[in-house]
This record gives sequence, C-alpha cells and structure tokens, in this order.
Amino acid sequence: MSKGNSFFGWPAVFQLYTFKDFLKDSIYPAIFSMIAILLSLLSDVCSYDILGKAFNIGLTIVPVMLSLLIAAYAILLSMFCSNTGKVIAEQDGGKELLDGLNSDFATSILASFVGILFFVGGTFIHQLRFSFIYADIINYIVLFITAYLLFFSVYILKDLVIGIFNIGRVATHFQE
Repeated sequence: MSKGNSFFGWPAVFQLYTFKDFLKDSIYPAIFSMIAILLSLLSDVCSYDILGKAFNIGLTIVPVMLSLLIAAYAILLSMFCSNTGKVIAEQDGGKELLDGLNSDFATSILASFVGILFFVGGTFIHQLRFSFIYADIINYIVLFITAYLLFFSVYILKDLVIGIFNIGRVATHFQE
C-alpha cells in the first residue's frame, strides 16, 4: 500500500481528518483567541501575568481531557470489536461513521498531547522571566497560541459528541 493510501498510523488519520477539516475546526478557536487577546490588551494586568495564568489553565484542563479521551477511546475500541461494531459497520455509511469517529478521537488526542507539551514547555520558559524590549509582543503572540491550543482542544470535542451520538443511534436502531 502506498503512503498516499496508508491504512495505519498518522497518514491514515490525516487521510480521514484533512487539512481542510483542520482549517474548518480552527475558525472558532482562532476567533476566541483573538477575543482573549483583545480583552487582555484592554485589562490592567500585564501580559506576563496573563500568560502565566493561561499556561496554568491549560495545564489544569487539557491533561484531564486527555485522560477522559483515552478512557472513552478504549471503551469505543471495545465496542468496535463487539457485535455492535459489526452491526454498525454493516449499515449504509457505517464504516465511514466508524472511521470518522476513530480519526476524530486520534486527532483530539494528538491536539491534547501537543497542547500539553506546549503548556509544559511554555511554563518552563515563562518561569525563567526573560526580559527584553519586545517582551510584551512575544507574550501576546504566545498567549494567542496558548489560547488557540486550549480552545481548539475543547472545540474539537463537538465532533466526538456527534460521532458518539450517531453510533448510539445506529446501534439502537439496527440491533437484532
């Protein structure tokens, strides 16, 4: 099988969750991040303090989301291997539904993982208290990225909810 049609690994995930899907899912997180930047510019709190609080929020929320995602994914995989998974796969569009949900989980887990790495690395660098002439600009750029990763990690959960609903709907309607 060629790399363009890979059945396993990240190439397979990104065949199902395309760059177009990523851009579509990025619209609201980018808007929310810009709003966060605008509100922080209007506040009296310095950018350094806001960035530290944003890192703390990310490190508080995203690891919990990641653990719940992995647990839900494990449950979903057990369903894939059961008779219910077979019933769903046999329905019209069932395999596509299962593939889509599978790639949504993988993408959500990847986004959470990238966010955690960014928040941990950012927190470490933040604690070093570098001071230079353009520190505010850098702080706001990093704040935008931090807010974006946090909002994106939360926003893509909507696809999982819809996918799980669809699987539940198919499973309840076509069970023998």
